[in-house]
Amino acid sequence: MKRTAITLSVLTAIIISIYFNTNLSHAQTPVVNAVFFYSPYCGHCITVINEILPTIQAKYLEGLNILQLDITQPEEQQLYQAAITQFKLPDDRLGVPALVIGTSYLLGEREIREQLPGVIENGLSSGGIIWPQIPGLDRYISRHHLQSDDPSVIDNMAASFKRDRVGNSLAVIVLLGMIFSVVWVGISFVLASTSNSKPWPQWIVPTLAVIGLVIAIYLTYIETTQSQAFCGPVGDCNSVQQSPYAKLFGLIPIGILGMVGYFTILAVWVASIFLPETWRKLSGLALWILAWVGILFSIYLTFLEPFVIGATCMWCISSAIIITLLLWATTPLAKMATQVEDDLDDGMPDTA
Repeated sequence: MKRTAITLSVLTAIIISIYFNTNLSHAQTPVVNAVFFYSPYCGHCITVINEILPTIQAKYLEGLNILQLDITQPEEQQLYQAAITQFKLPDDRLGVPALVIGTSYLLGEREIREQLPGVIENGLSSGGIIWPQIPGLDRYISRHHLQSDDPSVIDNMAASFKRDRVGNSLAVIVLLGMIFSVVWVGISFVLASTSNSKPWPQWIVPTLAVIGLVIAIYLTYIETTQSQAFCGPVGDCNSVQQSPYAKLFGLIPIGILGMVGYFTILAVWVASIFLPETWRKLSGLALWILAWVGILFSIYLTFLEPFVIGATCMWCISSAIIITLLLWATTPLAKMATQVEDDLDDGMPDTA
C-alpha cells in the first residue's frame, strides 16, 4: 500500500497547490468586468457613453473592463436577449441603456450613474468580478479577440473564489474529499482482497438515498419555479441556482438529474431485497456503478461553484457529501459481487 499512499499524497499536494495558487495569484490587481448594452438611437445611451462611463473608467483605469454591445447588431442583439432570459427580467426591466456586472443588472441612466461605482468598489474589494454569466458571451469575446485584454484563467478563478471565501473554502474541502475518495476507493478495490471488506449496515444506503432524493426534489422545485432557496448563514444557493450551470445543456435542471440518480439507487436497493443471492450481489455492483457516476458528476459541479460561479450552494454540497458516502458504502457490495463469476461457474451443468 506504500505506492497507494504515495499516489494519494502527490495528488493531494497538486490539488492544494492549485487551490492556493488560485486563491493568491494576482490578488494585487483585481479586475471588474461588465457588459453595457446600448442603442445608437437612444439618447440616454449616448449620455451614458459620453459622460458617465468615461468618468468611471478614468477613475479605475485597468481595474475596469466594460464591453459595449450595440443591440441594433444581430449578434449583440442575441446576447441582449440571452441576458434578458438569464436574469429573468420582467417587462418593466427591459430596454437600454442596461449594464450587467456580476449578478447585478442596472437599467437606465440613473441606475448606472448612482449604483455602478458602488458595485465596482465592492467587486474590487472582494478580488474582482468575472464576466457576467450570459450564454454566448465567452464565444463572442473569444471570436472578437477581446480575451487578451481580460484577466487570465487563474485571475478569473481567483476572483470567483474571493466572492465568498468561507462558502467556497468549504466547497474546496468537499471537492478534495471527493477526489481523495475516488482515488482511494478505486485503488483499494483493485488491490484489497474481498475478505477484508466489511459491509456497512444495510440501512445506510437507503437512508442516504432518501436524504439525497429529498434534497434533489427541493432543488428541482427551486430551479423549476424560480423560487428563492433557503441558504442559511453560509453560501449563496440562489446565485448557483440562477447560473447557467443549473441546467444541463441549458435544458435539464440539475435537480432533476439528482432525483433520477437517487431514485434509481433506491429502486435498485429495494429490488435487491427480493432477488436471489447471486443477483443480489450483482445489484450491489450496480449500486456501486451508480455511485461512481454520481460522484464524478458531483466533482465537476463542485469545482464550478468556487472557481467559476463564485458561489457555493450548501444543498449541493450536502448532496456531494451524500454521494461520496454512498460510494464508500457500496464499495464492499461491489467487492462481494466479484465472487459471482465463481458462483455461476460452480452452478453451471457440465456439458462435456
